[in-house]
Amino acid sequence: MHKELEYVQGIYNVRKETIRNFFSSINSKSDEYVFGELIFCILTPQARAKSCREVISRLKEGHKLFAISKEELQEIIKNVRFSEKKLEYIMKAKEMWPEIKDSLRNVRDIHELREWLAENVMGFGMKEATHFLRNIGIGFGDLAILDVHVQNFMKKLGVSEWKTLNKKTYLVLEKQFLEIAKESGIPTEEFDVAIWLYQSGEREFYG
Repeated sequence: MHKELEYVQGIYNVRKETIRNFFSSINSKSDEYVFGELIFCILTPQARAKSCREVISRLKEGHKLFAISKEELQEIIKNVRFSEKKLEYIMKAKEMWPEIKDSLRNVRDIHELREWLAENVMGFGMKEATHFLRNIGIGFGDLAILDVHVQNFMKKLGVSEWKTLNKKTYLVLEKQFLEIAKESGIPTEEFDVAIWLYQSGEREFYG
């Protein structure tokens, strides 16, 4: 077994309880929870997860997830990277919320749902759509969040050599990731988190 995989297994063994506590907390299907995770996943690309989670906590504390104005939101997310662009994405997501909610209620094929989200939610690609679905408890074992941390980890294993991922290459790398997760003996979604903790060096996991 590759030494990098052994390192991740070691982190998983130490942090297993923390990781599983996260997954036990994402069973809520309330509109507030799901929409909050939608915003979180719009905010996270190229930004610190901790800062993005703080934004969501602030919005929930003020009961402003759905009621907040564009001007107020602009002030709250100003320290998140690419905040101006992400502000527009979030406002568009608010407009689309009834359609998004309907698509989540009528899931027939998880891969088709992910593709729909990637194509229709501004700021989403395959990775962000997968992140969102994972954070609301959908797609366990079948989908992989191929963020920069996972891609760098797979490069260490000699697997990933792509500089950018399009839909086709994402699906190829995802299949390889799922095979490696199986080899590790760690549930796919928990394996992803262990890699994130290993690659990012963070002590806490923010979703």
